[in-house]
Amino acid sequence: MTIKAWGQQINCGDQVVATAMGNLERLGLVEHQQIGDMSFYRLTNNEIDLRRLEDFITWRTGWLTRAHRVEELVGAKNQI
Repeated sequence: MTIKAWGQQINCGDQVVATAMGNLERLGLVEHQQIGDMSFYRLTNNEIDLRRLEDFITWRTGWLTRAHRVEELVGAKNQI
């Protein structure tokens, strides 16, 4: 997918997506291919890195769920 396509998918500006993709590329999680004047990005095929990414997403989802539960118990920050 192109930066523009990624941006449309996640409702973010091109510069934000480009910066994020650059960071993910440096981490080895995203592969970049230049064809003419267009840049395309995709997730790595490295199974170890993909498993680590999956583990992180699972952890983050669990953390956000727990954070929302705490927020329900004590109230949102803007309600204080």
